[in-house]
Order: sequence, then structure tokens, then C-alpha cells
Amino acid sequence: MKRRLLSTVAIAALTQSLSAESVTLEPLTITSTAIETDELRTTDAVEVYTQEDIEKAHVQNIYEFFNKQTSLTTMPSYGNPFTQKMDIHGYGVGDGHQNIVIKIDGRRLNNIDLVPQMLAGISPGSIERIEIIKSSGIVTGGDGANAGVINITTKKSDDKEISFYGGTYGTFDGAFYIGHSDEKLSASVSGEARKSNGIRHIDSEGNRDENQLVTGAIDLAYMPVEALELRLNAGFAKTDVDYAGSITQEQYEDDPTQEGTSYTSQEYDTTTIGVGLTYFIDETLSIDLDVDRQKKSSDSLNVSAFGPYEWAADYKYDSFGGSVDYVNDLLELSVGIDGFKGRRESHATLYGTANKTTK
Repeated sequence: MKRRLLSTVAIAALTQSLSAESVTLEPLTITSTAIETDELRTTDAVEVYTQEDIEKAHVQNIYEFFNKQTSLTTMPSYGNPFTQKMDIHGYGVGDGHQNIVIKIDGRRLNNIDLVPQMLAGISPGSIERIEIIKSSGIVTGGDGANAGVINITTKKSDDKEISFYGGTYGTFDGAFYIGHSDEKLSASVSGEARKSNGIRHIDSEGNRDENQLVTGAIDLAYMPVEALELRLNAGFAKTDVDYAGSITQEQYEDDPTQEGTSYTSQEYDTTTIGVGLTYFIDETLSIDLDVDRQKKSSDSLNVSAFGPYEWAADYKYDSFGGSVDYVNDLLELSVGIDGFKGRRESHATLYGTANKTTK
């Protein structure tokens, strides 16, 4: 009887102790929309993932994070692991990426043709936040955002990180992030190198689906005076990948590493530079302006039973955005404009004529 009484007293004391330490959960702030709000008040279906969520996931690339931790579905585009297709809201993996706008620090990654956005150049270790808006996309993201908007924000912190992993088939990846942040200056440098000797044959000579990736980025933000912030960012990504074509279900069950009906070799390079500023006129009124240019080049060779087919193109994208924002205790108002001009020049080859596409 004494033991039962002591146990009851102990449980009562523990319950009282736990009830005294209440925990308050704060709602996350949604920043992808023109006017910031918290997740409890937003009318959009939004998923928010923080730097801590990404670190706990222990993923090797952003596509793996999307597949394992979010409601998104991704799949390599014709076998290319660096430019994967994705689906939101049931638009389908095949063409769903054409209805999703993806932005990194406000810069659009979408192409003016049917080529998927390349997210392989973004190291998970350099990401601070991911927001996925699955409704009202065309309002917040503009053209091509029928299914939704994915907004990726990179880190601006004092972190210093180096990470690497290795595995079979000559797989290796190394990444780094070095940041500095104070009242005047925020600066960061990051990069990644990844390679694999491949796990699947692409031709009868025993060649495999090798791939390699090298990226680098620099971000600067400086406040010469308290009311003005100046921004500069630049980055590049270089990929070289060989990937095999399709095989039947029976072939896959027999040997998933065997060669397919064709294979493709592609080199895909991107460079980006952008500048921006924010000027606070007073405590309620501010002006934002950002301009950036992206250059991309793609050179691919497809070999099949019908013979070789080569395709090469250069892209040049110019984007700008500006807004005037007014905020007080009763009203939040944002008025602005987003502009985009894109151009693709396909080169003449033995298999096709040169042409230009603009948007």
C-alpha cells in the first residue's frame, strides 16, 4: 500500500511539473507572397521547410529532399539526374514542371522551352528555407505558375561548413559554405563538386552513365547607410552527364544495369549575375529593385538505332522586378512589376537548321 501511495505522489508531482512548463508554438512566416503573412492566416496551401528540416533529412541533393520530405514528386528527365521533372497538384510528372515557377532568392529558373528547371546546382547545405505554394500560383508567381510556386532562399549567416560523402561506383561529393554577417555586410561563398562513374551501361562497349557537376556562388549585401541595402550575387553550374535510354519491365527485372535502346551525352552550363537594392524612404515606405541576367548553354548528342542526333542551343534571360511597399498598423500595400525577356538560339547541325525562340 505504501508503494502504491508513493507512486501516486510521484506521478502527481511530475504532472504538475510538466504542466508548469508550457510550450508555445509560433506560426511560420510566409514570404513567397507579395505581402508577408503567417501560415495560420494565409489563404494558400503552403508547405514551409527550414534549414533545420533540411539538415535533419540528410539528403544528397534537393530532388531527394522533395521526394522524401514534401508532397512533390520528381523523376529524372529521360534519365538525366540533374534536370528532373516534377509534379504539384496532379499535373503529372511528364509536363507538370511547365506549370511550376521555381525561384531562388527571387530569380526565376524556368526556361522558355520545354526543358525542366535545373535544381542540381543548388546544394542542400546552402539553403535556408523552402516554401511551396500550391494554390493561387499564377497570382504570386506569374506566367507558368498554374500548379504552384517553389521559392528557395539561400543562407546568409556566419556558418562555416564543409561536407562530403563517397560510395561505390566512384561516387563522391564535396560541398562548402563560408558566410559572414554583421550590421553592415552580409557575404557568403559556396560551392559543390560531384561525380559518379555510373551504375548502368549505355552502349555495347561497356561505357557507363557517368556524370559530374561543379557549382559555385557568391552573395553580397552591404548597407552603406541605415536606409539603403545594396545586393550583388553571381553563380555558375557546369554539368557533364551520360544517361541511358529506356528498357522494358522484363529487361529491368532481368538486369537493371543493362543498356537501353539509346543513350545521350550532354553538357549543360549556366552562369548568373544579379544586382539589387532596397531603400527605406521612412518607417512605412520602401522601394525594392532587382535585375539579373542568366546565360545557359546546352550541347547534347543522342545515339540510337536510327543514328546519332546532335542538338545545341544558347539561352539568354534578362529579368527585372521592382516594387513600392507601404506598411503601417492598419494597412499593407505592395505595388510593383515583374519583367522577363528570354531568347534561345539553336545552332545548325547535320540534323537541323538554326532557329531562334523569344519570350
